[in-house]
Amino acid sequence: MSPPCRFEDTAVLGPSCGAGFALFMSLVEAVLRSRCDVSDACRRAGRDAARVLRDGDAADYVVVGAGVAGPVVAARLAEEPGVSVLLLEAGPEEPTSTQVPCFATHAVGTSLDWNFTTTRQEGACLATGGVCRWPRGKMVAGTGGMHGMMYTRGHRGCYDGWARAGNPGWRYDDVLPYFKKAERNLNPDQVRRSARLASQAGGGGGGGAEGVAAGRWHGATAAVTGVPTGGGSGRTAEQPAWHIAFHWPRSSRRGKSTTRQILYFTLRSVAERGITRCDVTSTTRVFASRERTAFRKIDAHVNCETLSWHARVLVTGDAAAQMEMEFHGAEGAMPVQQFPHRPAMSEVIVAALQSMGYRRGDLNGANQTGVNVAQMMVEGGLRASTARVYLRPLHNSTRLRVAIGAHVTRVLIDPASRRARGVEYVDGAGATKRALARREVILSAGAIGSPQLLMLSGVGPSEHLTALGIKTVRDLPVGENLHNHVSAGLGFWVRSPGPGRRALNADTLDAFLRTRGGPMASTGLTQTTAFVLSQYAKDGVPDLQMFFDGYSARCSRAGEPGECESDSCGPAYVLARPTAVRVESRGRLRLRSADPRAPPLLDPRYLSRPRDLAVLADGLRLAARAAATPPMRAWGVAVDDAPRPGCRHLPFASDQYWRCVARVHTGPENHQAGTCKMGPSWDYTAVVDARLRVHGVAALRVVDASIFPEVPNGNPVAPIIMVAEKAADMIKEDWRRAHQH
Repeated sequence: MSPPCRFEDTAVLGPSCGAGFALFMSLVEAVLRSRCDVSDACRRAGRDAARVLRDGDAADYVVVGAGVAGPVVAARLAEEPGVSVLLLEAGPEEPTSTQVPCFATHAVGTSLDWNFTTTRQEGACLATGGVCRWPRGKMVAGTGGMHGMMYTRGHRGCYDGWARAGNPGWRYDDVLPYFKKAERNLNPDQVRRSARLASQAGGGGGGGAEGVAAGRWHGATAAVTGVPTGGGSGRTAEQPAWHIAFHWPRSSRRGKSTTRQILYFTLRSVAERGITRCDVTSTTRVFASRERTAFRKIDAHVNCETLSWHARVLVTGDAAAQMEMEFHGAEGAMPVQQFPHRPAMSEVIVAALQSMGYRRGDLNGANQTGVNVAQMMVEGGLRASTARVYLRPLHNSTRLRVAIGAHVTRVLIDPASRRARGVEYVDGAGATKRALARREVILSAGAIGSPQLLMLSGVGPSEHLTALGIKTVRDLPVGENLHNHVSAGLGFWVRSPGPGRRALNADTLDAFLRTRGGPMASTGLTQTTAFVLSQYAKDGVPDLQMFFDGYSARCSRAGEPGECESDSCGPAYVLARPTAVRVESRGRLRLRSADPRAPPLLDPRYLSRPRDLAVLADGLRLAARAAATPPMRAWGVAVDDAPRPGCRHLPFASDQYWRCVARVHTGPENHQAGTCKMGPSWDYTAVVDARLRVHGVAALRVVDASIFPEVPNGNPVAPIIMVAEKAADMIKEDWRRAHQH
């Protein structure tokens, strides 16, 4: 039965799996598109710009780009009574099929992808002639409609670094409320508050008696010596395997709460942090272990209220895997939870890294370092893009219009006042039109689209613009600071039989439609991740993120149950992708010509800084060690030791070999950032200020990943959402402040 509502739904499954898979995959896509509960056709907000907009139509705010940030800022601005918002998107609506997690990346390389490529790189992507592919979404949801849905925020040190660079209001403690505002965490069974770390031993009682507060740490060993100034003798407790114990006099009225603070301090110390509620003098020494972050020794003198302790703690294991709710929100728009399905191999990978000393725990809490099956942006078995959760509830709104098929070509800036007045765009019928902004223009076209639009509008490096015949309105370093995470891969053969290798079939499709569970409701091993420190890491901030690919239900030839469940397809294959997430290499973006249809010149200068290459080599070594752990060996895991093309002249597993693999078989990732860098007016590399206003141009802001001074060390979608939430509040505040009288 056809759905009662229709929208332009782009087919992507048949072509993406190859000719041998086209028939069955096309049938799967037809079934998905016919289901109203999957397509959500009646709540799609996009309307064809050629039909619904006239030249010169005006709104209070014109937002360019309905990718990740645009839907958030547009929806939040539309909350204001009497305000009108126009959101313009070059592409069509988000397709039905890529909302299903197992098909998350199937839009890559299709008409929904801008299909950008880099300029030739001297030291990266050498297997493809030095040219790296950069998929970027050309649709409602943008690149957020073709990524793996992982919810990670990055280390607090990244945001504190933004603030230290002259951006007030961007410390981690400043932005945490916006992470929480956006988040609706749906894993309450994994949530704990830090108070639960302490035991519920009672207060009061006879003098001299002692109670014990214990925090359960899976796989940990700790020795703690504590001497309270209020009396009592010091004790040493050796708790093998899982306990850390603190002692306090039961007669102390503040014993329980004070001990809770001390234990909380210890957890934060492991994360290279202190606790502000105590006066702490501490030193932390990282042991020279192979994994470098697994073992830490903390010498601390802690004064908390009426008690003083000296503690010497050796931590060698994992904190419990629960969430730390003080870092999470429960009432936001964005649903965050684990997939309802994971391959058994996911737990094997987690166990392997645990056996190397890494904790399993909340990767968005106090301590980012560790491993886990990540939380994802998903609800009801479907991708929770910002378009789905922010725009679709407003599909009937009179304050927000979403126009699709509207390719914005420049911002209209009054040359005399240097004030943005609106934008020019080309609709799907080829007509050039204007959309006028009564208050502000907000660019959310992404780390490539936003700087391209600024330069086409005369905002950018004057020498470059003049060479292309574009009149300079404001000379700014637009397009500089281009950077991206970068990865390399190491394959594993898995010889243990097990389900999930090619699990897409008629039965799993039926199970997904009935229950929104099963293999189609996940991305396979890609949901498993780890944040670790290479030997080159600085300030205790993880500079490597480990991804794993395999065991997904993304393609099937005939849809027959049991396809590839035996050895008929040979051993399974898993790819480990250590990714450098604190890169030092910086490149730039330039216009190819003054024609807005011409793709820009993208030169990230991958691996141009030696440290980035060294970090990747270290990550590949770590991946190889993980494959040799007992949990992996029990599953018959073995490193694919066939030398990679282009590196066969080097000894396998040597440092030179790993560096060669990174240069030849580079994983360019898709976390581009920094091209409209945020910074103060005295920062000659900055394009926008701390309130995201373009320096020297009134009524024009940029709200997307291009404003990151440094991209956070993780998947960037959650930070982009945070930026959009904060930007919407700043825009509202600035308008009220300017018009309060």
